[in-house]
Amino acid sequence: MNKVILSGRLVAEPEIRSTGSGIEVAKFSIAVNDYVKGEEKTSFFDCTAFGKTAEFLKKYTQKGSRVLIDGSLRQEKWQDSDGNNRYKISVIVNRVELMTSAKQKDEESYNHEYEYGEDDNDIPF
Repeated sequence: MNKVILSGRLVAEPEIRSTGSGIEVAKFSIAVNDYVKGEEKTSFFDCTAFGKTAEFLKKYTQKGSRVLIDGSLRQEKWQDSDGNNRYKISVIVNRVELMTSAKQKDEESYNHEYEYGEDDNDIPF
């Protein structure tokens, strides 16, 4: 099973673009805090969302927004200009929730799951 759930804050505004068939794609990074032996550590995760999830991110989030994401890990492999193998692990987001505090309860919270279609050829990886 390949499943990951992360809660963190957007490092920057999501980068939004569209595929040739008009599917919105959002690329963004989140900072996730963890505590190891009483010391706070921050990890950064690159994420990609598609369709209505990407549209939601574009409409309702900004740098610093606190989000909860549910997705899967994807490993990319390529060779750099020197012929060295390079690897990158990122999160393919299936679902996102905007986390709000009591002070922000008037803001909308949204939960949407993107369903992959039969034709995944438009997905850019």
